[in-house]
Amino acid sequence: MFSLEVEQGLALRLLQTDNAEELFALVDRNRDHLREWLSWLDLINSVSDSRRFIERALQHYADRRALHAGIHRQDALAGVIAFNHIDRNRGQARIGYWLAAACQGQGLATRACRAMTEHAIAGMGMGRVEIACAESNGKSRSIPERLGYRETGYVHRAEWLYDHYVHHVVYSMSADDWQRRCRQFGASPGEPSP
Repeated sequence: MFSLEVEQGLALRLLQTDNAEELFALVDRNRDHLREWLSWLDLINSVSDSRRFIERALQHYADRRALHAGIHRQDALAGVIAFNHIDRNRGQARIGYWLAAACQGQGLATRACRAMTEHAIAGMGMGRVEIACAESNGKSRSIPERLGYRETGYVHRAEWLYDHYVHHVVYSMSADDWQRRCRQFGASPGEPSP
């Protein structure tokens, strides 16, 4: 089972069905905040909906197609980070993430994305990791930029968001670039650069 201690007080843990109540409560408290960028909120209206989502996510994890983890700060759920898509044949994984409003601006998503990038490359042998962000979501885009990802694509009308389309900017990190970046900042591959 996936569990990764990022640092003291910050851990990434595979979502389990017993997280359904806490996950639903977090989504429900942050509904207005999350609606600006996430298209799935209307599908999560009860603890049962969260439980069904987690059950599907666990099946995708068992099939080695995805990995959805809770971002836990001091053992409280602060958000979710995922490999939304894992293509083992092509050696690629795509990261997605969200945080509760009160947990933003503290570097949690950046540190979680750094840990997931390292896990994808060093732990899973992926050759490439991608992050796609809405073009106008500056906070989300700053995370791959801060980590040294390269802007490698643009997807016009990538996602329907309630009443309009949003365009996505795609960022990528190759395994070679990640290793080079780790060496540049004097970190071992297991300790990626800040």
